[in-house]
Amino acid sequence: MNIQKILIGTTLCVILGGVTFAYTPFTFSEHQQIDRVLQEPYSQAEQKEKSDFFSRLAQKCLAIRKTFDPEIRTKLYGAKLTAKDQAFITSRVKALQALSSSQRDEALADLLKTQQLAEEISRSLQIASQKDFQGYAKTKLPTPLFWLPKDEVDLNFLLGGKGTTGMKLNTNRHLQELAVVLPPEVPLMLMRKIQTGEFTYYQVRTREFDAGRGAKFGYFLDARFIEQTEKKAPELLPQLPSKAEIVKNLLATSGTVYVWGGSRYQGIPEMEELFPSPIQLSALDQQRKLMQGVDCSGLLYQATKGFTPRNSRSLLQFGSGVVIEGKSVKELKKLLQPLDLIVRDGHVVIVLDGERTIESRGRGTKPGGIEIVDTEKRLEEIFKSRQGVNDYSASPLPKAKKFVVRRWFEEK
Repeated sequence: MNIQKILIGTTLCVILGGVTFAYTPFTFSEHQQIDRVLQEPYSQAEQKEKSDFFSRLAQKCLAIRKTFDPEIRTKLYGAKLTAKDQAFITSRVKALQALSSSQRDEALADLLKTQQLAEEISRSLQIASQKDFQGYAKTKLPTPLFWLPKDEVDLNFLLGGKGTTGMKLNTNRHLQELAVVLPPEVPLMLMRKIQTGEFTYYQVRTREFDAGRGAKFGYFLDARFIEQTEKKAPELLPQLPSKAEIVKNLLATSGTVYVWGGSRYQGIPEMEELFPSPIQLSALDQQRKLMQGVDCSGLLYQATKGFTPRNSRSLLQFGSGVVIEGKSVKELKKLLQPLDLIVRDGHVVIVLDGERTIESRGRGTKPGGIEIVDTEKRLEEIFKSRQGVNDYSASPLPKAKKFVVRRWFEEK
C-alpha cells in the first residue's frame, strides 16, 4: 500500500534511499528531481502559481505531522492555506488515526520527506519568479559568503579595499559578517544584483545557505568569484572521508588562528588582490582578511569536506545522542569515541582520540585558534559551568548551563 500517495494525493514522487546529502535532507536522486522542476520552461506567473501550490503542500504536511507530534518546532511561511486545505488536513489526520502504529509511523516519515521536497521546490520557484532574479551561477574559486542586512551591502567597504580606511572589524578584531567559505563548483541562485560603484555583488541562495522568506538579512558574494550558467548546475555530492582522513584534516589546521566564519584554513590568497588594503595590516588582521583559519564548526566542516552541518546549532541534533546525564568526568571520558562531538549552542569540541580533543577556539582580542587538549582536562573545564544532558532541546536547563555529546561517525 502506498500510504503516502493515499494521504497526500499528489504526483510529487518521493524517492527513498540513495546517498544522503549531509547538509540537506535530500538524496542525489531527490536533488535531480527538484532540479527537473526548476528546468521546466514556466513563465513567471506559472512559477508563482506552482510555488504557492508546493508551499501549501509543505504546510499541510507539517500541520498533519504536528497533530501527532506537538513538540515539532518547525515553522513554514508562504502561501496562505485555504478552507479546502484545512479540510484536507482534517480528513488526512482522521485517515492516519485509523492506521496501525507502524503504518502511521511510515506515513509520517513520508509526510516529512514530502514536506521537505515541497518546501524546497516552492522556495526555489518563488525566487525564480521574482523580477530581480538574475539566473544561475556556480563558484569558480573558494568563495567567501557574507551575512548582511539587505540594504547594507558593500563588501569592498567591509573588507577594507580600494578607497576605504581599512577592514570593518568588531571589538575582537573579527570580520563577523563572514558566514562560510564555499568551495568551487557550488550551484547558486542569483536572487538580486547590487551595483556599488565599480563593484558587482549578488544576493544568493544555495540549498545549504538560505536566509528564508521575508528575511531582512541575506547571503552575499562578490561577482568575481562566480561564473554564470545557462541553467542550474547539479548539486555537489559530499563524500564522507575515512576516519583517518578526517583526523589528518583536523590536525592539518594546527597552528592556525581563529577566523569567524572560516571554513578553509588555507584561506583565499586572492582576497588582497581583489580588495587591496590602503593601509598596512597587522599579521593577525592579514590572516583574517585572507581567511586563513577556521571557527569551531568550520574546523569539522573542512575536515569532512562539507559533509557535516556548518553551524554548531545544527550539530546539536546531528547524529545520535550519547547518554551522559549524571556522568562524572572520568565516566564520560570512558564513553567518548573518536570524532564524537561535545556541543553547546555556540561551540563544538571534537574528540580526536582516546586522550585528546581538538577545537578552534575564540580567545577574545587574542588570536585564538586550534587547541589540542587532554580530554580529561577539557572536560573538567566544561564541567565547571555546564552539565551534560541527553537531549539539548528537551532539557529544562538554561543554554548557558548544558552540553550534549553527539555521535555521528560510523566507519563501514
